[in-house]
Amino acid sequence: MNEQIFGTIFITNDRRVCLVKGRQQGKWSFPKGHANPGETGFETARRETLEEIGFFPSYSFSKIVHLAVGHYFVYTCTEFLVKSNDPDEIEAIAWINLDAIPYHQMNSDVKYYYTRFWNEPNGTRCSNQYKRRITSKLPSYIQPSAVL
Repeated sequence: MNEQIFGTIFITNDRRVCLVKGRQQGKWSFPKGHANPGETGFETARRETLEEIGFFPSYSFSKIVHLAVGHYFVYTCTEFLVKSNDPDEIEAIAWINLDAIPYHQMNSDVKYYYTRFWNEPNGTRCSNQYKRRITSKLPSYIQPSAVL
């Protein structure tokens, strides 16, 4: 099986998202990372998000989206304080409206999200089969409020 990438998308009601800027590529991305052996997608997203922005919510995500190369748990929230626990990997963290970022400074998943979903906030391209596969691997106490 290929390496799987899982992450988190935090979006506010005024359409700002929490993004990290990686040191290696210098591009803005959602907090994310590769799954370790035996790790579920949700566990991967939680671990990587805590490492990259120092926070992970205790409430349920609203949906799951599959982007260019990764699977993301989407949370609607208010802005919260962020601080990287991995300064060697993360150059910057910011709450940003995607319209304010030059397209060439976005990584592939942010570009995909921006072109596919940004102007269609309820739109997702998540098949029922994919929803069942992802949610079946979640612990029973962590279920989406609405997997779209």
